[in-house]
Amino acid sequence: LGELNVAAIDTDSIFYNETLTGVRLFVSGGSTLSLAGNTTLQDGTNGIPTRVHVYGRLDDDCHICIGSNVSQLGASEIVPEFGGVVDLRGISSFITSSNACLLIKDSGTLYMDNSTTMSNGFIVVSEGGTLNVNSTLQLSGSGNPDGYVFTAEEGSEIRLGQNARIVIQGGAKLRAEGTASNPVRFISSNIQYKWQEIVLK
Repeated sequence: LGELNVAAIDTDSIFYNETLTGVRLFVSGGSTLSLAGNTTLQDGTNGIPTRVHVYGRLDDDCHICIGSNVSQLGASEIVPEFGGVVDLRGISSFITSSNACLLIKDSGTLYMDNSTTMSNGFIVVSEGGTLNVNSTLQLSGSGNPDGYVFTAEEGSEIRLGQNARIVIQGGAKLRAEGTASNPVRFISSNIQYKWQEIVLK
């Protein structure tokens, strides 16, 4: 898909070896969008970034499943919100540029299963958002305009699987700032198992 202002996906669909260029893509209606093969999200020639919004309706969750190799370039964004689910569990290669963002908004959920490295870009978990990490998530680089590669806002939740860990390295910064009444929660995704650690190095 290239140079489109808006595209809507409301039925189950699959894109294979697709490049999304300057697209604002809405996935809704309980549908599942699968991005297979080599997927690239990049800015359009007019500088407009690609943004993929994934959201549900009422109890009708909507999913985007991303497998194999993904390049998230320019200022592109992947945004699960309002019951939307982004599934990165099948990913084998994840390349990001310095302005690329995974933004998990209210009632949105993002799953990371395989060991995932983001050497650029940044993650923001907003109030009501949930990030699931089931292996090792490694983050480095200059991060967002405030210098953070990982931001967990008040009321957000990070669920970690058995032996899961988050590694912030190369001088990168993490910010997790909750309140007494609306904390940031780092919890086990399964009470039978312990997650491992958060490493700053």
